[in-house]
Amino acid sequence: MVDVSVKKERGRRIKILRKHTHLSRRAFSNKHKIPSGTLQYWEDGNFGGLSEDGAQKLVNAFSKEGIW
Repeated sequence: MVDVSVKKERGRRIKILRKHTHLSRRAFSNKHKIPSGTLQYWEDGNFGGLSEDGAQKLVNAFSKEGIW
């Protein structure tokens, strides 16, 4: 199980990267077909946090945005 502080830090980093795209959470979610609630959970470090599948979706999305 991932420590809460690790999930929070991971979420903070996701949010920073998303902000580099200059897209709101909703716009990023719509553009990359990630439910906005799911993205919010990842950014807030809530519940189970970021899964391996979710991490791959973010890598692909950030890559398309020229961030990764």
